[in-house]
Parts: sequence; C-alpha cells; structure tokens
Amino acid sequence: MGVAHDLVLLTTDPQSGKSYISSTVSDAVLGGALMLDLIAAGRLAMKGEGRRARVQVLDKRPLGTPLLDDALGRLADRKPQKSANAVTRLGKRAQREVYGELAEQRAVARRRVKILGLFPTTRHDVLDTRRRSDLASSVKACLLRGARPDEVTGPLIALLSAADIIKPLVGKRDAKTARARAKKIAAGDGSTEWASKGVREAVQAANAAVAAGVAASVAATSASGGG
Repeated sequence: MGVAHDLVLLTTDPQSGKSYISSTVSDAVLGGALMLDLIAAGRLAMKGEGRRARVQVLDKRPLGTPLLDDALGRLADRKPQKSANAVTRLGKRAQREVYGELAEQRAVARRRVKILGLFPTTRHDVLDTRRRSDLASSVKACLLRGARPDEVTGPLIALLSAADIIKPLVGKRDAKTARARAKKIAAGDGSTEWASKGVREAVQAANAAVAAGVAASVAATSASGGG
C-alpha cells in the first residue's frame, strides 16, 4: 500500500465505517497523498525551493495501478506547477477511487446506509483490521510516546496535521499534545528527522498545499452556508 491507501484506511472509523476526512477537504488531503506516492514512484519531482518550487512530471509511463495512473494523467501534459495546483488536480474523486481499490484488496467492504432513514450514503467496514491497527499504533506511538517516525508514519502524520485529523485518532485528552508533536514531525527537523532531505522537502510541499487547500475548502463552505 502507498500513502493514499494507508491514509484512507487509517482515517476510517473501525466501528462506524465513516471516514474522519470530511468531504469538503478530501480532495486536498488525498491529492497530497497521491503526490507523495507519485514522487516515490519516480513519476513526479519537486524542482526549486520555497515559493519557486514546482511539481514537475519526470516520467509519463503508467505504473499499472489505476489510481496512480489516473492521477498522473491529470498532470502528464502540464508544465511544472505549484504544489497547491498539483494537489488540487490530483485529488479529484480520489477518496472514492482509493476506497474502490481497498475494497478490491478486501481491506474494506462497502455498506450502504441511510442517514436519518432518508439520505443514502456509503460506509466502509474495515476488514484489514490488523493493518489499520498497526498504522494507528505506530502513529500514536510517534505522537504520544516519542517514537521516531519513519517513511510510513512520517508522511501520514504530516498529512493528518495539515488537515487537522489528529483528534479522532488520539482522543480529546491527548489532542493538544499530539497536534504539537505532529507539527514538529511534519517540519522534519531536529529529533523528529525521519527521511532524506529530498523526501522531507516533498512532504513539506505537499503539507503546505494540503493546508492551503483545506483552508480554501472550509472558507468556501462557510461562505456558501452563510449565503
């Protein structure tokens, strides 16, 4: 599994089958995860630093994974672009597609329900409980017990921090402590260093793009509701 699959599995409530990632921010969060997966696969790269940093397509060849190939196709013919723009394009419909692949892998099972007995929606029951439990335990160990993040937990924690999805995983009592630790891990410096400089820079770019996308989505939703 890649970052996107792990993120969706981790943020699926094992009791209710409901995602912790709200529909208003799912595109931004999953876009960031897919950007990291494509960078890890050698299809994308971050070029430049700071405000001049751009996401560049290195290789247009398909990977044989529908989710990643579909995402890559959205950027394949575009010039290098800001990470915020790349994340927005990569994340469209991504959560639904990730759940589809997880269902094919028998990691989750779809279940149709009606909210208030009227409005149909889909829940995803976790079947691969061991994988989800291992991910949750590793993330909580990093956030609450000082464990050192690695190439799996580091990107996950950075994305969870950017989207502010820490509390559902650690509980209300530990949320403040966990959020502070998550921000340090996302920065990837000092005692929290967990990857090479290039990987950390890619994660930080995705993290910033996700945070910007989440803020924009929340603002748009609030404005629409206010109207």
